[in-house]
Amino acid sequence: MGNNKMMKGKGRKKIEIKKLPDAEGRLVTFSKRRSGIFKKASELCTLCGVNVSIVTFSPGKKPYAFGHPDVDTIVDRYYLNQNIQTSDHANIGAVIAEALRGDRICALNRELEKLVIDLELEKWRGVKLERMKEEILQERCQGWVGSIDALGMHELGELLVLMETLSKKVGNLVGEKQNEPSTSLQHVLSL
Repeated sequence: MGNNKMMKGKGRKKIEIKKLPDAEGRLVTFSKRRSGIFKKASELCTLCGVNVSIVTFSPGKKPYAFGHPDVDTIVDRYYLNQNIQTSDHANIGAVIAEALRGDRICALNRELEKLVIDLELEKWRGVKLERMKEEILQERCQGWVGSIDALGMHELGELLVLMETLSKKVGNLVGEKQNEPSTSLQHVLSL
């Protein structure tokens, strides 16, 4: 009897079946439950050798479908057996497939729009950083307008670093121009 009392507290909690108040919670629960029901349907097909089709719509009205062997075959067979001749229901599988394709296209378009916006933002940031770099270089060079003889040891060190950087950039530019078919090295050096 003592063991029964200990076992009573273990196990799964019973969840009251009612609409969840939180929209995010509904989406999470829908995703988990949808995966679970599709998995159970697949197991039913495998274990019993039956054909199954499930169509469900998310809280956001997005359709999801599972079918074995496929949704169209099962829906067509059901409607043919029911002798339904209306054009609205004749090919519900195709309608569902089209809805799924349309939703996927909309999702891809939204993703593309976001990527285009992100790309433009990064281009704008690059331009802004380039301007900031030019302003900083101009500020540093304004102090060296006078004679080099008047510069102190610290300023000469900064000038040396800037000159080495400029030399590397010019060397890289010459190397790039050498690789271009329409530009010769002598043309670049004559500039």
